[in-house]
Amino acid sequence: MHDTELAQAYLSEIGRWQAMLRGIIEQGVEAKVFRCASPERAARQIFALAMGYAGGLGSSGDSVGVRGSRLLIDKQS
Repeated sequence: MHDTELAQAYLSEIGRWQAMLRGIIEQGVEAKVFRCASPERAARQIFALAMGYAGGLGSSGDSVGVRGSRLLIDKQS
């Protein structure tokens, strides 16, 4: 983005959505509804799927692409 203020607002909104998703995941883990090794990464993955950004599925800094990614939430029986 060329507009710094708009870019900062956009990144702030993304952060808020991902924090909300992470909180929901953490509550589910605490309630033993499901297991999740990394609520932060799972929140990023869910957000990326919802927004249609397949490239966002790998965590930042790693080379895992869509084909190598798997959602890190397992529903408990």
